[in-house]
Amino acid sequence: VDLKLGTVRLIKITAAHDVGKAINPLLAEGQIEGGIAQGIGMALMEEYIPGRTENLHDYLIPTIGDVPPIETILIEVPDPEGPFGAKGLGEHVLI
Repeated sequence: VDLKLGTVRLIKITAAHDVGKAINPLLAEGQIEGGIAQGIGMALMEEYIPGRTENLHDYLIPTIGDVPPIETILIEVPDPEGPFGAKGLGEHVLI
């Protein structure tokens, strides 16, 4: 955090998620990374100003340059109720 400018720079993110049985680990990691990028945008960049941010040209969203290195840890605790032991992974990654 730059206290004089009030800006924040992310250095690294570590994300650990219980995915049940990871049927497709690469896809799960991609889901986690995408959710993290969306969360970065919501927390640090996106601001809707009526009459001004009416399109994506004026509405800032994160690019690859805004996302720090992400360490993804898949915790596999199979769910007996899920398909092949899998669990959902949608909104968890955004949080």
